[in-house]
Amino acid sequence: MMHRMIRIVLVGVAGFFLTLPVWGQEALAPGWTIVDEGTTDSPSAWSMSGGLITQGSNIYGDSGSATDPQKPGTFIVSGDPNWSDYAIRVDVRSRDDDAIGIMFRYLDFENYYRFSMDKQRGYRRLIKKVRGEVIVLAEDAVAYVQDQWYTLKVEAKGNKISVSLSDEPVFDINDDSFKSGKMGLYSWGNAGCEFENLLVESEAGILYSSVDLKTPTIEFLAPTNADSYDSADAFLDMAGTASDDMEVSAVSWGSSQGESGMATGTANWAISGVPLSEGENIITVTATDTAGNRGSRPLTVTYTLGPKVTRGAEETKTIASPALPGENYVIDPGDVLDISVWKDEALTKVVTVLPDGKIAFPLIGEIVAQGKTVVQLTDELKSKISPFVPDPEITIVVQQTNSMLIYVIGKVNSPGRFALNVEVNVLQALAMAGGFNPFAKRNKVKIFRHIGDQTQIFEFKYDEVSKGKELEQNIKLGKGDVIVVP
Repeated sequence: MMHRMIRIVLVGVAGFFLTLPVWGQEALAPGWTIVDEGTTDSPSAWSMSGGLITQGSNIYGDSGSATDPQKPGTFIVSGDPNWSDYAIRVDVRSRDDDAIGIMFRYLDFENYYRFSMDKQRGYRRLIKKVRGEVIVLAEDAVAYVQDQWYTLKVEAKGNKISVSLSDEPVFDINDDSFKSGKMGLYSWGNAGCEFENLLVESEAGILYSSVDLKTPTIEFLAPTNADSYDSADAFLDMAGTASDDMEVSAVSWGSSQGESGMATGTANWAISGVPLSEGENIITVTATDTAGNRGSRPLTVTYTLGPKVTRGAEETKTIASPALPGENYVIDPGDVLDISVWKDEALTKVVTVLPDGKIAFPLIGEIVAQGKTVVQLTDELKSKISPFVPDPEITIVVQQTNSMLIYVIGKVNSPGRFALNVEVNVLQALAMAGGFNPFAKRNKVKIFRHIGDQTQIFEFKYDEVSKGKELEQNIKLGKGDVIVVP
């Protein structure tokens, strides 16, 4: 429960009196202070949850005129009054249509800088408040789009102040009224303010972050809890734990031999059948948390050749090359095909499907392979070779599926394209891309899939899926799927 205090100072001149703002703290992290300057529809309703900061009251004061720069509403402040040169970056969204913004180089409620924007009144404005007097430093007549996320950044370095919205410059001014101060978040008459991914940085490093910046910690439990191990088995099974102050979303592994895969489980994980080469092998286990932070720990395994070890079919699939595509696989450019004609070595070739979708084969020349299944291409080759080879027995094996690609772009740690050698779902693909970075909107992920001339769009809400809800969103990915993380 917040304890608020109203202080009234009586000034004995002509019966005037001054009411100072209301201070308090409620549902906020330590170090934050609420300041309510407005009196209409008070008090404010600030809250923090999982990195999201909201203000849900319509609190405001003074004139509602667009030209009046006073706009006493409510704000929360945190930080160090000695912070000087720093940049504030925060994602903002307004579900209402009134003023929302940030404050910086805040000394007290009568001395600070403030940037705000208002949809209803159609302005963006940078002001300074010096000894209680509000002075406009820059403004324009641009309104924000309601219910749309913006990345708001203010950088104050020396006497230079710059403001940008989603990387588009808004204001660049020079002012030296304040050299240092705290930072804050501001609302006026706005019952739908949302702030997320708040980050304050200086040249010395991060001063404040509303998102998690800690990396997960990995512990080994089996076959050892140490950092090295001697093995007489050609395959290694591992188990351990991954801990973090946030939820661990995925655990993966990679070896110095170029093998990699996903562990079973997260907080308590297990890895089965890591193939070892004779001599020294380094197996690195990596845990990724819901903020996209990764923590790794290597295990050095020295393998001395021992008895041959046989593994079950299911285990082999996780440690060896994936099963080759079957007869219904659709061929695309980049795929490598092993085509053999029984009892005719001259007609046994390994060919790569060219970018135009064609392959070249003895006796028949070029033939289109793209878009055909293995069975369809086999039948077509039989038909074209039959005039030269009676009753040909043709076998086509897809040796490499270089066309089986997916793409992960946006706010992940390692965006790019990834080869699909096994079935992969959305969670696994995000782990392959290094997880979310601190600014990712992980509940607004979209998957784009092209089917002919149409594009299908799937939504993915990470927080729900990671809690075991709406698991149907964790779809199996197909060739060419694009995951976009805003």
